[in-house]
Amino acid sequence: MAFKISKEIAPQKVAAQLKKGESLNMLDVREPAQETIVICRSGSRSGLACELLTEKGFNVVNMTGGLKAWTDELVRN
Repeated sequence: MAFKISKEIAPQKVAAQLKKGESLNMLDVREPAQETIVICRSGSRSGLACELLTEKGFNVVNMTGGLKAWTDELVRN
């Protein structure tokens, strides 16, 4: 099966970014059965990402309302 890779990064660059203290978001695809919560600001983009990841066999859930809803909830409490 051939995959279209849109972007790649060398392991050395990842290591350099981590050494600089930069934050990275990584998705471990070795365990697709493990539930992964996908988030974005409003829940729209993460919903689309969930659709694509589900099609590829991942066990993902979209956080309803995204980070905005979570922040609003935290502020109210």
